[in-house]
Amino acid sequence: MNAISRWLRAPAQMATQTGTERTLQQVRAAMLAALERHGLLAQWQRLADRVTYASELEALWYLRQDLLAALMAACGEVRARQEMQPINALFGRSEAFRPRLRAGLRMP
Repeated sequence: MNAISRWLRAPAQMATQTGTERTLQQVRAAMLAALERHGLLAQWQRLADRVTYASELEALWYLRQDLLAALMAACGEVRARQEMQPINALFGRSEAFRPRLRAGLRMP
């Protein structure tokens, strides 16, 4: 690839990164808010730290199971799964994450 074609593609790549970063922040905030709503931040501090410092959307994807476990302990399975629905939906809105979803990753 020559320098001109790289230069022409740069704005599109930056837009995707910005969208991905925005989604990362939205997912992170939603996950931490769910812990806080149930007073679980202190009890699940390690999970909160992992969510806070996750640098990729994929890392947050895998932390959903830990969040689900924490929520289930606090409010039961039915309510916990209801709380996870809007968080799961955030992943589906991410352009960067959609190909992985189509590749077979399932949302609980």
